Amino acid sequence: MTLVGKSLQELRNEAPMKKFSMGTAISVGRQCLEALEDLHNVGILHRDIKPGNYTIGRKEMNELRKV
Repeated sequence: MTLVGKSLQELRNEAPMKKFSMGTAISVGRQCLEALEDLHNVGILHRDIKPGNYTIGRKEMNELRKV
């Protein structure tokens, strides 16, 4: 599968000390949990939750797409 941007794992590895700030971690975590909740609400169960399986869209993309 082709990703539309860098994965959370790639972004974390590029961050200072390979860590997100507390605010970024909370924001990203919340968005990830909301996306999982949306999937569960339609009967989809994802069994491989990890930073490499989440992607952040490219800057030039102006649309929000949850998959």
